Amino acid sequence: DLTYQPVLSTKVGISVNLNPKDHLKGVQDFFLNDKGEIIKERFLNQDINALANDDNEPIDAITNRKLNVSIQKED
Repeated sequence: DLTYQPVLSTKVGISVNLNPKDHLKGVQDFFLNDKGEIIKERFLNQDINALANDDNEPIDAITNRKLNVSIQKED
């Protein structure tokens, strides 16, 4: 009989959203704090592939190598 037992176990904490159109959140809800100011660290650490356009289609970073972001604040 030959049996195998792993000698090292590693816990991997990961989650995968299998429905990319589920749980969409507006950019203003994610990148702005309660005072309406941009959360710089969150913005700079954002994966562009997780963003979507107005039609809820993912923005492909390979196709869209340059992304211009404009922010308009209501008075």
